[in-house]
Amino acid sequence: MFVTETLHSAVPSTPVNQPPAEFLEALLTLRSVTTPPHLTLSEIPAPKRIAPFAAALHAQSPIEDDDLPIATGRFIILYNPEAPIEWGAKFRIITQIRSEMDAHLGEDPLLGQVVWSWLHDALDKHSASVRTLNGTVTREHSETFGGLVLKRSEIEVELKASWSTDFNDLAPHFSAWLDLVTQAYGNLDPDSVLAGSGVYV
Repeated sequence: MFVTETLHSAVPSTPVNQPPAEFLEALLTLRSVTTPPHLTLSEIPAPKRIAPFAAALHAQSPIEDDDLPIATGRFIILYNPEAPIEWGAKFRIITQIRSEMDAHLGEDPLLGQVVWSWLHDALDKHSASVRTLNGTVTREHSETFGGLVLKRSEIEVELKASWSTDFNDLAPHFSAWLDLVTQAYGNLDPDSVLAGSGVYV
């Protein structure tokens, strides 16, 4: 809807059903956020049946030697002017982050709690107003057979979360999500972009 190459130069398109001004204003607040240089951001199709109006973004870390990124994520903005009871607000944010993990981190029995705490810390850091927050942390451990050798980590972790907000300034939420993608990218190995920063690496 509004992203071409960067948030700062993009111009909203004019869909058949013109979105409400409040929704468009919320999307424009994302342009105040600087995308980390190690992440590539693009617009993707938004879900059509969850809310009357929606927009979605995709982020990924640099492509590695096997032509795959270490970390990816989705940031979906839902808007319903009727403020559904289950949302408790007009805006609902849905996020997803998937990342490879170093084996010694991925096997930690407390990994789910640690990853979930990253979300809380990121939202608190940017003072994002959040209501009805919920989500899941899923860990996948791949095993190989028949001589197949994995080039990278055998463990992948996926964080899915959603929450509502009463405010149409979505910059704090967007900033928190970008921080999470960066943190997921940086937790593959101790020499990553987050090494020495005091986070769980």
